Amino acid sequence: MLVRHETILRNGTFTSSLLLACISCLAMMLGCRTTAPIFVWYPQQYELPNTQRIALAPVLADGDLPTRIEHALLLQRPLTRTDFSLVTSSQLQRTSYVMPAAFLPTVSNVNAAREWNSQILMVGQVLQTNVNTTTNGQPIGESPSHSQQAQGVPADKKLVMFWRLIDVNNDRALGSHTLSIDTKRADAEYPDLLFEFPDPSERILMAGARESWKSLAPFIGKESIELAQPWLMPGSAQVRKGNTLAKQGRWDLAEAQWRAAAGKHRWNNAAQLNFAVGLAAKEDFEGALAQLGKLGPIGHQDQQAELLFWFDQHHRWYRTAHRLPPPEKGWAFPDPVSSAASVQLASDVPGPDEQPWWTAIPGTKPPGWTWRAWLSQPWLF
Repeated sequence: MLVRHETILRNGTFTSSLLLACISCLAMMLGCRTTAPIFVWYPQQYELPNTQRIALAPVLADGDLPTRIEHALLLQRPLTRTDFSLVTSSQLQRTSYVMPAAFLPTVSNVNAAREWNSQILMVGQVLQTNVNTTTNGQPIGESPSHSQQAQGVPADKKLVMFWRLIDVNNDRALGSHTLSIDTKRADAEYPDLLFEFPDPSERILMAGARESWKSLAPFIGKESIELAQPWLMPGSAQVRKGNTLAKQGRWDLAEAQWRAAAGKHRWNNAAQLNFAVGLAAKEDFEGALAQLGKLGPIGHQDQQAELLFWFDQHHRWYRTAHRLPPPEKGWAFPDPVSSAASVQLASDVPGPDEQPWWTAIPGTKPPGWTWRAWLSQPWLF
């Protein structure tokens, strides 16, 4: 009896070990995930009316910051919105409506913008900054790191601004937001400004201007996207080589590796998934969605669903940023429709006054009703 129990225990342990080994082998075949940086299009933050002219109200700030911020806005004007013209604060001040910059620009600047046939008025205010400013050539508000900057040590600058967009025609606010940016983030997101503006104060103002334009114009941002990382499937080495190239930003070479692996090993879902991501990286979202539908039944179904949503969302953003119509096949996740608009009332339903007389008396049987007919009717069971 004891020997029999020991045999059963050994068989159970062997079965559990075999099952665990099979699960581990399957997980190694399917692989895991890794991430790679990717640049995508984002639409502007606010839905704007048909805009042809934008007016810049005087920025509320100390010293010469209003002039420098407006100069930065003009220099960093986005190339994606060349369809509108700009009215500067100096042009607004030529009218009799504008109040001094010490007051918050409200009704007076709106009236002045209306005189210039502007549709949007940008109202800005500096909430916090340690950027060096001057008044009549004299520096004011020097930060504690100014001495470090004089000694050659780069100073950390920070700019916090508040912006409000006003619809001039309807006298209403379209939206408001606060931006905050420092030297570290500016140098990481806009490395080109390092060479063009070596002075940290000027560089932070230029970076702040780019951040300010995001409310009115589409822009390019950086994200991280997940890639499949197989190990024991056929073609895994080629897929992992493509992943390494994608992490380096060489998406064209990475797509070539994934394309070859997906064509040669059709059952490698990791290659199919990453090839779809490579198509989306070059803004071929329709091809990416078609490629995503070629996955086999083994593995990566959860990542397939995640990428379907990611492709559909970023495809919307791309078409919105470039003012393109929706695709002919529609969206994978259609826009919600109002329930009131989708309800259709039937015209052949009789009203309360058109109902038969016997429906007004509870428990009354209709004319011609009999128990025999009711009991002899067909039943579902």
